[in-house]
Amino acid sequence: MNFLISRRYPFKIFRQHESAGFTLTELLVASLIAGILAVITAQVMISQLFEERRLAVAQALREDVSRLNYLVQIEASEAESIELGAANPPGCAGGADSFTLLVPRPGGTYADPNATSRIQYYNAPDPLNNNAPAIWRCGPPVSRNGVLLHDADPANVTGVALGNAQLTRGPGNGCPASDLRSVTYRIVPPANLQGSNLGDLGGCVTAHARSVFVCNPPNNVLLPCTDPNRIGDCDCV
Repeated sequence: MNFLISRRYPFKIFRQHESAGFTLTELLVASLIAGILAVITAQVMISQLFEERRLAVAQALREDVSRLNYLVQIEASEAESIELGAANPPGCAGGADSFTLLVPRPGGTYADPNATSRIQYYNAPDPLNNNAPAIWRCGPPVSRNGVLLHDADPANVTGVALGNAQLTRGPGNGCPASDLRSVTYRIVPPANLQGSNLGDLGGCVTAHARSVFVCNPPNNVLLPCTDPNRIGDCDCV
């Protein structure tokens, strides 16, 4: 307790007024406001962290799509033709939007089915990622220098080429029709990433087979288009 001595009355002592401080009600209101502000700030920070994470995943997916498109372009340029939804190569699953690249082996007759390796791209769930949609590649393995190992054992190796995405083949979905010389497809991201400015991950992509035409009809006779003996790009009936 503080006391003051009056100048007029040296021996008279006055009591100095003490500060009253905050009441319990004021403290409760201040605590309530601080709690509300803390909750709002935490929600904003958490939402920002989730959005940054989602954008990072979307950017990584966009880069992976670019790599896959490059791989398909390179392998298609080595193919002599493209099969759409045909019979699956050994060990491959296939599907409605699958396509198979027929790549001639280094030795043998060009376009001979017995001297051709098949590379198939198709959609299937990824069991190692909670069965999320994925694009698979099934075909001969690739060496470190980018060369197809046609004589590998087993002949075809299956693996996920791109996770969290699906492949839709033209015609349809805004893409033109595919044929035996080219395949047009679109890669669609999962639903949780479609709002991350991904769009359709680059739109429709067209991969062209090798631009060479070889015709070797036996005895210069046109064969039915379904005849397995028809080799190359010969006309057929």
